[in-house]
Amino acid sequence: MDYAHPEILVDVDWVEENCLKKGVRLIEVNYNPEKAYFKGHIRGATLIRWEDMIKEESYVDKAFGQAWVAGMDAYDDGLPRDILDRGEFEKLMSKHGIERDTKVILYGDHGNWFAAYAFWLFKIYNHQDTCLMNGGRTKWELDGREYVLEETQVQPTKYKVKSDSEGDFRASLDDVYDSLDAKDMRLVDIRSPEEYSGETTSSKDLGLEEMDKKGHIPGAVNVPASDTVNKDGTFKGHDELLELYKSHGVISDESVVTYCRLGERAAHSWVILRYLLGYPNVASYDGSWEEWGTARGVPIKTSCKPDGTDVNKESKPEKKSKGWGGGFWGRK
Repeated sequence: MDYAHPEILVDVDWVEENCLKKGVRLIEVNYNPEKAYFKGHIRGATLIRWEDMIKEESYVDKAFGQAWVAGMDAYDDGLPRDILDRGEFEKLMSKHGIERDTKVILYGDHGNWFAAYAFWLFKIYNHQDTCLMNGGRTKWELDGREYVLEETQVQPTKYKVKSDSEGDFRASLDDVYDSLDAKDMRLVDIRSPEEYSGETTSSKDLGLEEMDKKGHIPGAVNVPASDTVNKDGTFKGHDELLELYKSHGVISDESVVTYCRLGERAAHSWVILRYLLGYPNVASYDGSWEEWGTARGVPIKTSCKPDGTDVNKESKPEKKSKGWGGGFWGRK
């Protein structure tokens, strides 16, 4: 069976033939560009770094009604990250020479995880013609295709966002917290089995520092991102993906929320569930373990079994308002 929305994917042949055409903007999205883009990239590609898509500043933790600032003991691994606001997103798009009708092709390192995060962000701000190059750098390199070193120069534009879909595509800490006992919600942990069980909090691919709190959000099922792709980095077929998620109880009749450590793998699986399988109610909790694992008063499970009882039930403070995103639940 074909994907529900095959139009959001292009293959490496299409990119090689069309990447320099007018109206097409090819963007490489990197977690570590020094080990990727700057060592060689597809001709015509501009660069978006991971940090270009997030805010790196203190914020008011609305979920618990307290103001957090850099250096507070409540956070183990720096401050939680927020997405670009509308104006910042417009500046990013303008910098890359993107118009409202530009066809944007995203690809990147680390299994296309961060390219998928960019895809999710572009869809939040409703840039309609956004695609992923299936397989990312992994597929391109396995095929032995050409890279270039010269950086692409583009003419800046004056991009304007017309509307956003944040409430449909994004879940907050409060959304997840308030729905832990919901019967019609499925929480999907995209991290490795070792991260899920509490052995570690760091993906081997990213080399992140360990966090003090380990485990997973109670009720979450573990469907690692690595199980959803082929060896060449391309997505597995529709039927194989559907069987994988169904085997973990993730069905289209329920609301689904994905999460990981930083939000990038969560976005990768969000793309699969929403666009490749066509699940209607899927959101990404981009705060993910960086936020949940540093927040006070949230429950954490360290058992690797779905029905395990090894749960650290912390006190549950009164919440005063919605945190990041929000508005996902009840929007069927």
